[in-house]
Amino acid sequence: METALSPHAIPLEPMPESPGVIFYPDPVKAWVYMVRCADGTLYTGWSTHVSRRVSEHNGSRGAKYTRTRRPVRAVFKVKYATISDAMKEEARIKKMSRSQKERLIRSSQNELNNHTSS
Repeated sequence: METALSPHAIPLEPMPESPGVIFYPDPVKAWVYMVRCADGTLYTGWSTHVSRRVSEHNGSRGAKYTRTRRPVRAVFKVKYATISDAMKEEARIKKMSRSQKERLIRSSQNELNNHTSS
């Protein structure tokens, strides 16, 4: 199974006026994200507001899976222009093995590091 991002992902772009800072051109409709739970497992979801959703996972409104595995922390997020694209990518990632998900997390962190080190 392919671990690269879907072709519908919106690429990161460096901010010209603030070197080393990444911005996401608007409008961002939805994000696919992964959180690492306290027990080391990964949870994948989609949201229109990732930081709010992670807070919900750490509070009383999180997914059933994460409720007994708190705290969680975001380790991956990618934006999509449509909710439909995000939901399709979420489903695709959920079918990946753990090692494929870990590679995807590492590759997204490497991409971000490459943008910020330029």
